[in-house]
Amino acid sequence: MNTTRISVTTAIFLVAIAVLTDIADFLLGMGALGILVDIPAALILGICFSHCDVSLMDSKRVGKFLATIVAEATPVVNDFPIWTYTILSTIKQEWQEPLEI
Repeated sequence: MNTTRISVTTAIFLVAIAVLTDIADFLLGMGALGILVDIPAALILGICFSHCDVSLMDSKRVGKFLATIVAEATPVVNDFPIWTYTILSTIKQEWQEPLEI
C-alpha cells in the first residue's frame, strides 16, 4: 500500500468529509440547497487532495470528479453517496500506484 502521498489519517479525514456531505445532501433533499453543500465540499476536498500532491484535475481523475459534480447537481441522483464513492475510489487508486523511485 503506497501511503506516501495520502496518509491513513488524511484518508479518514477525507472520507469523513465525503460521508458528511452525502448525509447533508440526503437530508436537504432534492431542492437547490444541496448545491450549497456540494460547492464547499468540492473546494475543501480539492484543496486537501492538492495539498497531498494528488490533483483531482489530473487526466486520470478529472472525468470522475466532473461526473460527481454533475451527478450531485441532478435531482434524485444526488441522494446516492456519490462523494463517498469518488473519494474512496480516488484514495484506493492512489494507494495502488507503485512508489516512484
